[in-house]
Amino acid sequence: MERAGILMADGAARDHFRSMVAQLGYDTVVYGGLTQLLRGGRRDDMRLLFVDVDQPEDDWAGVIAQLHESSPSRAVVVGIGAAALAPTVALDAGADEFVALPCRAPAPACRPRCGAWNRHAALPKRRCAAARARST
Repeated sequence: MERAGILMADGAARDHFRSMVAQLGYDTVVYGGLTQLLRGGRRDDMRLLFVDVDQPEDDWAGVIAQLHESSPSRAVVVGIGAAALAPTVALDAGADEFVALPCRAPAPACRPRCGAWNRHAALPKRRCAAARARST
């Protein structure tokens, strides 16, 4: 079973999001803070890393770059958040995809696949409808 890491502060929303990711077939690990996420991203072989960019952090670009570099399997980093500027913050910082909160069950499934397609040049250059709509 592939693993997914989640960095998210809010308890109820985090539990709901974790259950949606688990229903997609991922073994989920919730990290309590940024330091734990960076250590866990190196130690655990994560396929997906969900990072709540609504949390205060000055250097999301540095954090996401570290996650990409230190991940053994070159995990897909997905920014998540509810704030109006969250998509801009996440994607400008280098996240592979973004999922707006609150979200419906299909969003966590579709977005990481889009990110994986965009990230790996060996895969076909096709993208899901959500990514095509965003790029037009």
